[in-house]
Amino acid sequence: MNPQQLGLKLAPEKEPASVIVIDGVSEKPTDNVRDVERLLPPQPVQFEVASVKRARPDVHDGFCGGTPGGGFQATAETLSRLVATAWDVHWDHIDEMIVGMPKWMDTARYDILAKPSSATTGPPPPGTSFVDDNLRVMLRTLLIDRFRIKAHYEDRLVDAYTLVHQPQPKLLVDGVKNRYRSVRVAIASRSKQRPSRISAVPGWREAEHQVPPAG
Repeated sequence: MNPQQLGLKLAPEKEPASVIVIDGVSEKPTDNVRDVERLLPPQPVQFEVASVKRARPDVHDGFCGGTPGGGFQATAETLSRLVATAWDVHWDHIDEMIVGMPKWMDTARYDILAKPSSATTGPPPPGTSFVDDNLRVMLRTLLIDRFRIKAHYEDRLVDAYTLVHQPQPKLLVDGVKNRYRSVRVAIASRSKQRPSRISAVPGWREAEHQVPPAG
């Protein structure tokens, strides 16, 4: 059911709202503080130490995510999901966005515990397995090194949704405006004080109406 069938219309209008007004700006930023390179060292691209091993065969509930200080931990997680996490692919689209994986990547599970050379970030949000971009780069480097992964990007056709215009169906104006139901109305012939009954398909309540006598 689209908005038009409900008698609704989406129309652009003007409404009051708080906006940001730029009163002044300089194209050239101010100078950096002295020794900025020392104070802001480059982000690490790999973990300082990492343990990668096969998970216990009786554990099937996988989990992976960031740990306080910029580390990473995975428990009984499949390699396909680990690769998807490292390359920022949503788990629901692994089969579409990652091709050429051997079948065992969906079943073989691994435990990973990795730590960077120094604390790079604070703890992840409580109750989440948040992995930021820096952590993805380090996880990608680790997986490429330990599993000898060779991969590349290329353009391929994948499933996607496209919003297109569709002509609206003609609405009924003399009856029930609902294309999911059909109502048959039968009115008895008019006679003196004779009631008539409006009948409808199941799901509609019958209503009795008084028909005025014929002139």
